Amino acid sequence: MKIPTSALVPTLLFFCMTGTAVTDDSQFVRFSWNGAVTGGRYCPKVSMSIPVKIKGDSRTFYMQLDTGCEGSFLYGDRLAQFGVDIDSGVIDCQVFWYAADSAIGTSRLATWWRDDDPPEVDTTDTRSVSLGTIGSGLFQNRILLIDYPNERFAIFSDTTQLPEQLLSGMSFVPAEVVGNMFVISVRLGEDSLHSVMFDTGASDFLLLLSENEWKKYSGYKGDEPEVLRDSVISWGNYIARWRAPSKLPLYFGDLRIDHPPLDCVQWPTPREDDFRLMGNAMFYDDYTILLDFANSRMGISRNDP
Repeated sequence: MKIPTSALVPTLLFFCMTGTAVTDDSQFVRFSWNGAVTGGRYCPKVSMSIPVKIKGDSRTFYMQLDTGCEGSFLYGDRLAQFGVDIDSGVIDCQVFWYAADSAIGTSRLATWWRDDDPPEVDTTDTRSVSLGTIGSGLFQNRILLIDYPNERFAIFSDTTQLPEQLLSGMSFVPAEVVGNMFVISVRLGEDSLHSVMFDTGASDFLLLLSENEWKKYSGYKGDEPEVLRDSVISWGNYIARWRAPSKLPLYFGDLRIDHPPLDCVQWPTPREDDFRLMGNAMFYDDYTILLDFANSRMGISRNDP
């Protein structure tokens, strides 16, 4: 999910795989799903964790993969509990191939203190807590491939590293990179909706719209018994959410979804009221997607059963 850019620090260094096509599992980074209770129900696929190394520390830590965040950073309050030296405020952090234990890149990430009085974490289990966020800034001018059913992803510097079989089986839709954010367009019925941010940190949302758009496309006012009214967590804060099915089908590339669930939330700041967002929910059971930051397009392919 999105946070104010004033809290972010730009990535300084990053190197990705070159000259190698995706042919076997060892060339992917494994991610894992984190579940959480949201709106009174348990959601098993709320956020995605990826393994990282910190320079000078032998342990494997985990950070959230969140393209809805413009920058990447580590949580200083949690690092301190794990005994990581954070006096400099900047830490060399390395994302690495989990299977092959070889590095794909190093980034110098600043620390951000989320909580002056942080909850105690289990320092014997590095999987139990996220130590930070890997945001979309790391993927600028690169290609991020996410294979949802097999829970793995890969990063490339250009399309020549991708197998032709994968590219030929994908349908592509135009995208834009606005700031560091990856934005796309969708259709509801005959209406095109632009500037929809693709957010891997928002798995529970298929399509999130402003309140006015939500009312228009769902046909509800928000107080009807058919409307799901609950709350979701965004950066530790609970925000009210309304959900109801769309009156119109959703079209995205070659995909058509009839009566998809539409969400709107009560954002804490007025500037976010017209925010449009698509999360993982459309893809995480059956699809591989390609976020091509370098060529401003998004690819979608359905995995074989």
